[in-house]
Amino acid sequence: MPTLQILGILAGLLTTQIADDVEQAKVMSLLRALASEETEDATFYLLEDLGSTAVPYLVAALEHESPEIRTTSVKMLGGIGAEAKPAVSALTNRLRDDVVKVRSSAAETLGWIRQEPVVAVPALIAALRDKAASVRQMAAWSLGQFEAEAKSALPRLTDILNDDDRLAVVYAARAIGTID
Repeated sequence: MPTLQILGILAGLLTTQIADDVEQAKVMSLLRALASEETEDATFYLLEDLGSTAVPYLVAALEHESPEIRTTSVKMLGGIGAEAKPAVSALTNRLRDDVVKVRSSAAETLGWIRQEPVVAVPALIAALRDKAASVRQMAAWSLGQFEAEAKSALPRLTDILNDDDRLAVVYAARAIGTID
Protein backbone atom coordinates (compact mmCIF):
# COMPACT_ATOMS: atom_id res chain seq x y z
CA MET A 1 0.00 0.00 0.00
CA PRO A 2 1.60 3.34 -1.00
CA THR A 3 2.61 5.67 1.82
CA LEU A 4 0.37 8.43 0.49
CA GLN A 5 -2.66 6.13 0.70
CA ILE A 6 -1.73 5.02 4.22
CA LEU A 7 -1.27 8.57 5.42
CA GLY A 8 -4.53 9.53 3.77
CA ILE A 9 -6.37 6.80 5.68
CA LEU A 10 -4.81 7.94 8.95
CA ALA A 11 -5.63 11.57 8.25
CA GLY A 12 -9.20 10.51 7.44
CA LEU A 13 -9.43 8.77 10.80
CA LEU A 14 -8.21 11.93 12.48
CA THR A 15 -10.65 14.27 10.73
CA THR A 16 -13.69 12.14 11.54
CA GLN A 17 -12.87 12.04 15.23
CA ILE A 18 -11.73 15.60 15.99
CA ALA A 19 -14.55 17.98 16.81
CA ASP A 20 -12.50 21.14 17.48
CA ASP A 21 -12.44 23.44 14.41
CA VAL A 22 -8.84 24.54 14.98
CA GLU A 23 -7.64 20.97 15.23
CA GLN A 24 -9.73 20.05 12.17
CA ALA A 25 -7.93 22.84 10.26
CA LYS A 26 -4.58 21.43 11.31
CA VAL A 27 -5.58 17.99 10.08
CA MET A 28 -6.75 19.49 6.79
CA SER A 29 -3.30 21.06 6.46
CA LEU A 30 -1.90 17.60 7.03
CA LEU A 31 -4.10 16.25 4.24
CA ARG A 32 -2.86 18.98 1.87
CA ALA A 33 0.72 18.11 2.79
CA LEU A 34 0.02 14.49 1.97
CA ALA A 35 -0.69 15.53 -1.59
CA SER A 36 2.60 17.41 -1.93
CA GLU A 37 5.84 16.08 -3.32
CA GLU A 38 7.55 16.54 0.03
CA THR A 39 5.01 14.36 1.81
CA GLU A 40 7.16 12.83 4.53
CA ASP A 41 8.89 16.03 5.67
CA ALA A 42 5.70 18.09 5.57
CA THR A 43 3.75 15.42 7.39
CA PHE A 44 6.21 15.22 10.26
CA TYR A 45 6.27 19.03 10.63
CA LEU A 46 2.48 19.11 10.75
CA LEU A 47 2.34 16.24 13.20
CA GLU A 48 4.69 18.14 15.45
CA ASP A 49 2.20 21.01 15.26
CA LEU A 50 -0.75 18.72 16.00
CA GLY A 51 1.20 17.19 18.84
CA SER A 52 -0.73 15.46 21.54
CA THR A 53 -4.07 15.97 19.74
CA ALA A 54 -3.18 13.27 17.22
CA VAL A 55 -1.82 10.78 19.75
CA PRO A 56 -5.05 8.97 20.75
CA TYR A 57 -6.02 8.46 17.10
CA LEU A 58 -2.58 7.22 16.14
CA VAL A 59 -2.61 4.87 19.13
CA ALA A 60 -5.96 3.51 17.94
CA ALA A 61 -4.44 2.99 14.47
CA LEU A 62 -1.73 0.80 16.06
CA GLU A 63 -4.39 -1.91 16.29
CA HIS A 64 -5.32 -1.70 12.58
CA GLU A 65 -5.15 -4.96 10.64
CA SER A 66 -2.82 -3.43 8.04
CA PRO A 67 0.87 -3.67 9.01
CA GLU A 68 1.57 -0.64 6.81
CA ILE A 69 -0.90 1.47 8.77
CA ARG A 70 0.52 0.20 12.08
CA THR A 71 4.07 1.01 10.92
CA THR A 72 3.13 4.46 9.66
CA SER A 73 1.25 5.22 12.88
CA VAL A 74 4.29 4.20 14.90
CA LYS A 75 6.55 6.47 12.83
CA MET A 76 4.11 9.37 13.13
CA LEU A 77 4.17 9.01 16.91
CA GLY A 78 7.95 9.22 16.74
CA GLY A 79 7.60 12.43 14.74
CA ILE A 80 5.49 13.90 17.52
CA GLY A 81 8.23 13.14 20.04
CA ALA A 82 7.85 13.65 23.79
CA GLU A 83 4.21 14.77 23.45
CA ALA A 84 3.43 11.19 22.39
CA LYS A 85 4.13 10.05 25.96
CA PRO A 86 0.60 8.56 26.32
CA ALA A 87 1.48 6.15 23.47
CA VAL A 88 4.44 4.50 25.23
CA SER A 89 2.48 1.55 26.62
CA ALA A 90 0.82 0.86 23.24
CA LEU A 91 4.21 1.10 21.52
CA THR A 92 5.74 -1.42 23.90
CA ASN A 93 2.93 -3.78 22.86
CA ARG A 94 3.95 -3.29 19.21
CA LEU A 95 7.40 -4.66 20.12
CA ARG A 96 5.61 -8.04 20.03
CA ASP A 97 3.87 -7.45 16.68
CA ASP A 98 3.96 -10.29 14.14
CA VAL A 99 5.57 -7.97 11.57
CA VAL A 100 9.29 -7.17 11.91
CA LYS A 101 8.97 -3.68 10.42
CA VAL A 102 6.32 -2.74 13.00
CA ARG A 103 8.52 -4.09 15.84
CA SER A 104 11.66 -2.29 14.68
CA SER A 105 9.75 0.96 14.09
CA ALA A 106 8.22 0.71 17.58
CA ALA A 107 11.65 0.18 19.12
CA GLU A 108 13.03 3.21 17.31
CA THR A 109 10.02 5.39 18.14
CA LEU A 110 10.37 4.70 21.85
CA GLY A 111 13.82 6.27 21.59
CA TRP A 112 12.45 9.36 19.85
CA ILE A 113 9.75 9.80 22.47
CA ARG A 114 12.12 9.13 25.42
CA GLN A 115 9.37 9.07 28.02
CA GLU A 116 8.14 6.59 30.63
CA PRO A 117 11.46 4.78 31.14
CA VAL A 118 9.88 2.52 33.78
CA VAL A 119 7.67 1.11 31.02
CA ALA A 120 9.85 1.54 27.93
CA VAL A 121 13.26 0.36 29.16
CA PRO A 122 12.23 -3.17 30.26
CA ALA A 123 10.32 -3.64 26.99
CA LEU A 124 13.35 -2.49 24.98
CA ILE A 125 15.62 -4.81 26.98
CA ALA A 126 13.31 -7.70 26.05
CA ALA A 127 13.42 -6.56 22.40
CA LEU A 128 17.20 -7.02 22.45
CA ARG A 129 16.41 -10.77 22.29
CA ASP A 130 14.30 -10.45 19.12
CA LYS A 131 15.20 -12.79 16.26
CA ALA A 132 15.23 -9.89 13.79
CA ALA A 133 18.46 -7.91 13.69
CA SER A 134 16.65 -4.65 12.86
CA VAL A 135 14.63 -4.90 16.07
CA ARG A 136 17.78 -5.53 18.15
CA GLN A 137 19.47 -2.59 16.43
CA MET A 138 16.65 -0.15 17.13
CA ALA A 139 16.17 -1.42 20.70
CA ALA A 140 19.86 -0.82 21.42
CA TRP A 141 19.74 2.63 19.80
CA SER A 142 16.65 3.60 21.79
CA LEU A 143 18.10 2.43 25.07
CA GLY A 144 21.00 4.79 24.42
CA GLN A 145 18.51 7.66 24.06
CA PHE A 146 17.31 7.02 27.61
CA GLU A 147 20.88 7.49 28.88
CA ALA A 148 21.23 6.91 32.67
CA GLU A 149 17.56 5.92 32.93
CA ALA A 150 18.45 2.74 31.01
CA LYS A 151 21.21 1.60 33.39
CA SER A 152 19.36 -1.69 33.92
CA ALA A 153 19.99 -2.47 30.23
CA LEU A 154 23.79 -2.55 30.57
CA PRO A 155 24.13 -6.32 31.12
CA ARG A 156 21.98 -7.17 28.08
CA LEU A 157 23.63 -4.46 25.94
CA THR A 158 27.00 -5.95 26.89
CA ASP A 159 25.76 -9.33 25.61
CA ILE A 160 24.79 -7.67 22.31
CA LEU A 161 28.45 -6.77 21.78
CA ASN A 162 28.80 -10.42 20.69
CA ASP A 163 25.82 -10.30 18.33
CA ASP A 164 26.26 -11.59 14.77
CA ASP A 165 24.79 -8.37 13.42
CA ARG A 166 27.49 -5.69 13.26
CA LEU A 167 25.04 -2.77 13.35
CA ALA A 168 23.43 -4.14 16.51
CA VAL A 169 26.93 -4.27 18.02
CA VAL A 170 27.60 -0.65 17.02
CA TYR A 171 24.31 0.59 18.48
CA ALA A 172 24.88 -1.41 21.67
CA ALA A 173 28.39 0.02 22.08
CA ARG A 174 27.10 3.56 21.58
CA ALA A 175 24.26 2.96 24.04
CA ILE A 176 26.67 1.63 26.65
CA GLY A 177 28.76 4.79 26.18
CA THR A 178 25.78 7.09 26.73
CA ILE A 179 24.29 5.11 29.63
CA ASP A 180 27.47 4.46 31.60
